[in-house]
Amino acid sequence: MATGFSLKRTFNQPEFSDITIKSGGYEIKCHKMVLADASNYFKPMVTSGRFAEGGQDVIELKEDAPEAVIAVLRHIYRFTYKDITAAAIETGVGFHLAIHTTANKYLLPALEAQAISGLREECEAVGKNRGNAKDAGEVFDLIKVLAHHKDIDYRINHQYTNLITTHFPDLFKLQEFRAWLEQPANAVMLQIACKFVEHGDKYAECEVLRCERCGVDFVEVEDTEGDSCCHKGKKHAAHKRL
Repeated sequence: MATGFSLKRTFNQPEFSDITIKSGGYEIKCHKMVLADASNYFKPMVTSGRFAEGGQDVIELKEDAPEAVIAVLRHIYRFTYKDITAAAIETGVGFHLAIHTTANKYLLPALEAQAISGLREECEAVGKNRGNAKDAGEVFDLIKVLAHHKDIDYRINHQYTNLITTHFPDLFKLQEFRAWLEQPANAVMLQIACKFVEHGDKYAECEVLRCERCGVDFVEVEDTEGDSCCHKGKKHAAHKRL
């Protein structure tokens, strides 16, 4: 008896395939119609005469992480994110960030959102323990990774700031973290440090805000005069320092 059609069953199957996607050492058998229907980025690539690769039987994606490319293709062929993670050779924060970046490039917002969910779970797993230098060091390593991606997506920025504010008492004990705070790019977090020293652990739960007008992150608002930007009718002095 014939069974219902499953797009997953056609993934990387030579039969009826009309295009091969190459990335790193991988060669994945795909279908032009499936790629074009799933992504407006792929559509011109599989249309003859539009791109250098158009009309050819092979497209080589050299600029993207191979594991992320495989994840993108699996998503297009209707694999769940759980399936994608299970099939990966190595997972972790870097894996989810790579998928997020590649999904954004290939115009796949649903996969972007799934990568953010995976990233959040990784952050929660790393940050679940508190109270010793080893755990704080692991959290700080994660923070430094997220720092390079936090301006790409507000959801990544949320994970970044949440880790810092939640684990600030433990992080502040690390000399490396205190030195990191002194870098100009971390001026907002330095404000948290000043308040933490002044008020103790209770300030570790403070909220980092983002100005709706200028996009600058800041900790608190003040009624001040000057050229600083405003947030809901009040000035935030952090704008000057940033």
